[in-house]
Amino acid sequence: MHIPDGLISPAISATGYALSLGVAIPIFLKARLLTSRMTRISLVAAVVFVSSLIHIPMGFTSVHFTFAPMAGILLGPSSFIAVSLAIFLQWLLLGHGGITTMGINTLTMGSSALIGCYLFYRLYNPLSAGKRYSAFPAVLAGVIAALTKVILGSTVLVLSGFPAETFFLVLLSHVPVILGEGAVAGLAAYYVLRLFRGTEIFAHA
Repeated sequence: MHIPDGLISPAISATGYALSLGVAIPIFLKARLLTSRMTRISLVAAVVFVSSLIHIPMGFTSVHFTFAPMAGILLGPSSFIAVSLAIFLQWLLLGHGGITTMGINTLTMGSSALIGCYLFYRLYNPLSAGKRYSAFPAVLAGVIAALTKVILGSTVLVLSGFPAETFFLVLLSHVPVILGEGAVAGLAAYYVLRLFRGTEIFAHA
């Protein structure tokens, strides 16, 4: 979910920028040392960017995918950079989100990528389970990561003065997206490992 300009307080906006930059800068400094990693970051950022065009009508509004959990599974911590780049381009080219909310949008969606990464690598053990069983851990990680993203975004809105009912309305409207994010993460993990059989394609750092 993209929070547009004018919906959050200046204090929350500043906090979002500070926290997102605090996470992004160390990851970027580490990732830029690996030229191959930058190529993968760019490709995944393009997928995350295009995902914002997939809208699902939900009554008076519409919701869209981010594929941030999938990015976390494919890129590891570097996914935070891919998500940050995609969010910036979505604002610049499509008008999604806002300049004052870019920090908090990056934080919520980037956190979803990091949570997806962490949970997947905690649940997925290729030595004991075999690579073909990667789909279920990816689905579970994707659902939990997407749910966390929506909870964070809804909490920000409530802290900015929206009524408490907003939290539940936003959460309910995003149920299809949450389930879809898990399904996409599971399919991505399964097919990537089928295409790159015998290769450790997932990025742990």
